[in-house]
Amino acid sequence: MCKFALGLMLTALATGSLAWAEEPMSPTTSAEAKEVTKGLLREETYSLKPEAGAIAFTDASGQRTSRLALGIVGEMNLLPFVDKTIHAWYFGPSTGFVYSHVGDTDANFVGGNSTSPTGRASANLVIIPTDIKVGYAFTEYLRVSARGGGNFIYRSVPSSLALGSGSDTSGSVWKYFPNVGGDLDIALGKNLALNLRPDVTLTPGKNLFTGTIGLGIFMG
Repeated sequence: MCKFALGLMLTALATGSLAWAEEPMSPTTSAEAKEVTKGLLREETYSLKPEAGAIAFTDASGQRTSRLALGIVGEMNLLPFVDKTIHAWYFGPSTGFVYSHVGDTDANFVGGNSTSPTGRASANLVIIPTDIKVGYAFTEYLRVSARGGGNFIYRSVPSSLALGSGSDTSGSVWKYFPNVGGDLDIALGKNLALNLRPDVTLTPGKNLFTGTIGLGIFMG
């Protein structure tokens, strides 16, 4: 009798397990999975990224130096508008605004405290990138991207940076130069990511390097 009862219990357990395995996935399962990843890198469409870092350039004396850079980047992934099933890839425009107070030739990192004035104390730099960004998210938390296009560069004192074109102009000057760069995005949580952004502006004179760390805030 005990053997019969034990056999009956095992048969019932096996039958129940088989029925559970064959049961189709609940419609809410995929929705729940999507909710888990919502707000992470593969779901990013729009983002704003306040950033801080440094620019490295050649000054009027021919010396390589650096200054503090502050700015904000705005980006949009166009692929979700084409096909909502594309999640790993990123393709779209990347632009923004980067500012640096360059100051005089011997100024410090924030462009002040010059001891040998050369008339460039008021020198400021503005960079407006016009890039296309192509990236791939290896996971929900890590994306690597490449960027390319051009940078609009404003110099209030053109000779403060040896960029070649326009460096000998009197007054302020706007110039457009090609650039290449990259992005490393690391999700910190829902709708928030760390962004590492190196960029090189290619000029007829000495190239301009910008390296920043940003905090990505996903807007959609």
